[in-house]
Amino acid sequence: MSAPPTDAPTHNPRPEWDDQTPDPLGPPESTFWQRYNQHLEFPTSMLISVLALSLGFMFIVLVVWAAMRAPDTRPVPIVLGEGGPDDFGDGSPSDGGNPNPLAIGKYAPKAEDYSQILPKEQLPEVKSDLKQVLDVDDPLADVSISDEKAAAYRALDEDLRNKLLGIGQKKGSGPGTGQGNDGSGSGVGGTGHDSTRARSLRWVLRFRTSGGRDYLNQLMSMKAVVLVPIKDSNKQMYIFRDLANPRPGTVATDSDIAHLSRQIQFSDFRRDNVQGVAEALGLDYTPPVFWAFFPAELEADLSRKEKAYRNRQSENIEETIFQVVVRGGQYEIAVVEQRPKR
Repeated sequence: MSAPPTDAPTHNPRPEWDDQTPDPLGPPESTFWQRYNQHLEFPTSMLISVLALSLGFMFIVLVVWAAMRAPDTRPVPIVLGEGGPDDFGDGSPSDGGNPNPLAIGKYAPKAEDYSQILPKEQLPEVKSDLKQVLDVDDPLADVSISDEKAAAYRALDEDLRNKLLGIGQKKGSGPGTGQGNDGSGSGVGGTGHDSTRARSLRWVLRFRTSGGRDYLNQLMSMKAVVLVPIKDSNKQMYIFRDLANPRPGTVATDSDIAHLSRQIQFSDFRRDNVQGVAEALGLDYTPPVFWAFFPAELEADLSRKEKAYRNRQSENIEETIFQVVVRGGQYEIAVVEQRPKR
């Protein structure tokens, strides 16, 4: 038996488990992460989604919190600084145009207002006569008298003027230092530069009003009592204690006037203002002037503001002008001008 030919092809049997498929010609198939996360797309998109959802949730929480939060209804406090030419924020004098009326005192009486009582050139004589009377009653005072106060007192009978000034009254002990005639003291019953009378003569109050009723409302907020000369007579005065419901006809007694003379006094003789106040009080005439008297707590407040304005001693002050602003029945007062003695 002959041997098989040597050039026959060699047989390479496959195992039975082989699926008889040919070997792939390309690279192996890629996995899920290799196909969809070659540049970290999955964790990046996941992080952005989480951040977006967190921000959206925080926004919703803030909206709900803001909607449920109770509104703050507390009034905004008003704080006044001491000193300066314009404590109420209405501006100040400038180089051009009209200066601010508050800063330069445009609300002061005009020449025509003075002319209703006396020619303004007579004011120095009136002030000199008044100082002589005051020096006899209180030699230690050396008081300063503003033009406005001198003109207002000039409109009254001399006897009534002396009663309003407390001339000849027995001095009593006041809340400040000093005891009546024993020496100088401040406040009610005191003498000298810090007495109630001396302060009344050099202090001037400015009001910004829109009419007679508004004027009375502002005075009422300061707990003022008003006196008005009786028609055709400057020897007696009507007294108004209830400015909310004024009833003319009650004449002030000597006791009333003596009591009021120990309080800070304010007067106004500007024609339009006096006419508006007289109408609001129910009067059928226009008096030459009206007076208002304020309690001791107001005097103490004004005294503190006067001294803090320029740190001047009272004996060195000729006149101090205060601006009154009333908002919602509450008043605020600041010094807007002060003239030193020369």
